[in-house]
Amino acid sequence: MEQNAMTTLKSLDRALELIDVLEQAGKPMSVAELGKILEVNRTTLYATLNTFVARDYLEKDPTTGFYSIGLKPVEIGLGYRRKYPFIQMMDAQALQISRKWNLQVNVGVFRAPDRVIVLSAHSPGSAPGTSYLFFPSNINFPAYASSLGKAFLCELEDEELRATLDKMPLLPLTENTYTDKTALFQHLRELKQNGYCYEDNEYMDNIRCLGVGVKDHTKRVVAGMSVVLTPFIDDEQRKQIISELISVKSLISYNLGYHNH
Repeated sequence: MEQNAMTTLKSLDRALELIDVLEQAGKPMSVAELGKILEVNRTTLYATLNTFVARDYLEKDPTTGFYSIGLKPVEIGLGYRRKYPFIQMMDAQALQISRKWNLQVNVGVFRAPDRVIVLSAHSPGSAPGTSYLFFPSNINFPAYASSLGKAFLCELEDEELRATLDKMPLLPLTENTYTDKTALFQHLRELKQNGYCYEDNEYMDNIRCLGVGVKDHTKRVVAGMSVVLTPFIDDEQRKQIISELISVKSLISYNLGYHNH
């Protein structure tokens, strides 16, 4: 008999939960602390910890005996970018915009049904040719409240967009966050006509962003780019940045096989 595709291995699930707990804690933890949170006996916990340490998923401090995240999850996180070989092309364009305007430029992808994962962020302080890589655990934005996320959502056809919005909990992150699905739907339809997206204090107060989505030969958005504005950017500069983002959108989409005809 064929097993259900959603069947999970409970012991493995509990072991991976251990990594989640350590990552979310953001600090080394003792066996006692981990055992209390995970509600497992010490024998099982030690066996799991020893296995993860041996495979570099965790590190054990020889002095305190506390455990923390190891190198292997970092390597896996870096490998996530390799799923998107065109990201390097986008990084090159993002770096140019960042240097010219002295602003942070993010490059990311959509994680259905409601998140955006930032794969790289180019900041004014970055060394030439480098960028700071974010991981999904500490930079994943709600799609409905970010220009990067809207760049993906606004390109969905009406039926798919409605179905996607139905799965999203529209939490009031700020006073400006869209929490009404009908209003958000209309907003996204207007953004599609604009050719670019924006977010105005919707995810965090005092944060404004501009974004665009890049399409490939399937005519779907496969990645996005957003610029974090500062209060010193005036309307004329904003228009210039929008123009540059749209040009980047067209250039990279063309190189990925998208032709608007």
